[in-house]
Amino acid sequence: LAWGARGRRFKSGHPDEKPGWGNPGLAFFMNYSVYILYSVSLDRYYVGQSKNHIERFERHQSGRNKSTKGGIPWKIVHVEYFEDRPSAVQKERQIKNMGSRRYLEGLNDK
Repeated sequence: LAWGARGRRFKSGHPDEKPGWGNPGLAFFMNYSVYILYSVSLDRYYVGQSKNHIERFERHQSGRNKSTKGGIPWKIVHVEYFEDRPSAVQKERQIKNMGSRRYLEGLNDK
């Protein structure tokens, strides 16, 4: 492509544009995220942190994660963004210690 060319014009299939996957605009500035997944089949939540929660979610959905393989399909119910990994890990621990269901209920009460 010539300098400054934008290539073909098509609607992006990038996962960030799919609804319910957090705020992709904010994710641009934040490096890490903590996410909560929910499995209807197990009635169970899963909490994780990642540098790219969308890519990580796709790994959960495809069965490549041993701890979430039995709960497919999962859906993302909550995402929070952080500037650094220690902050994300700290929040992940806080949610796991409290229990993800109680944590989400606390968010809904506000």
